[in-house]
Amino acid sequence: MIRRQNFSGIERPEKFHRALRDISIEPKGLHDGPRFLFSVSLSAAEFLDRYLIYELKSQRAPEQGGSVDLWLDRVRSAYQAALVERPALEPLAEKLRAVHTELWDLESSTRAEGVDDTKFGILARAIFARNDERHRLKSAINTCFSGANIDHRHYDNR
Repeated sequence: MIRRQNFSGIERPEKFHRALRDISIEPKGLHDGPRFLFSVSLSAAEFLDRYLIYELKSQRAPEQGGSVDLWLDRVRSAYQAALVERPALEPLAEKLRAVHTELWDLESSTRAEGVDDTKFGILARAIFARNDERHRLKSAINTCFSGANIDHRHYDNR
C-alpha cells in the first residue's frame, strides 16, 4: 500500500488534504509472494507530475492499463480538488501535460529504427530542454502551494 500524505511543511487547502489523506494503492507484485508496503510524502508538484504521466501512459499505452488506471481512479479526486482549490494551478497543469506529451514523442523518436548519432544528439538536447521546462513548471506548482520552491536542481558543469 502506498499512502500519499503529509507534504511536510507545505500548506494546502483542507479539501485537497482530505482527498489525499486516504489515498492508498496496493500494487500487483511481480510474483504471488508477500507485497511490500511503502509510505511516501510527495510535494504537490511531484503528485501532479506523476498524475499527468500516468494519465498520458493510460492514453498512449493502454496495454499497461490495469495498475495505471487503478492508480488514476484512486487519486483523481485529489487531482480535481487541487485544481478547484488553486485556480492558478490549472494553466500550469495544462502546460505540464503538454511538456509530458512532447517528451513522450521525443523519447519515442530516440527509439525509432534508423536514428543515427546526429539525430539522436538533436533529440537528446530537445529532451533536456523539455525536462528543464518541466522542472520550471514543477517549481511554479510548488510555489503555488507553499509559496516556496522545494525542488532544487544542481548540475556540475565539468
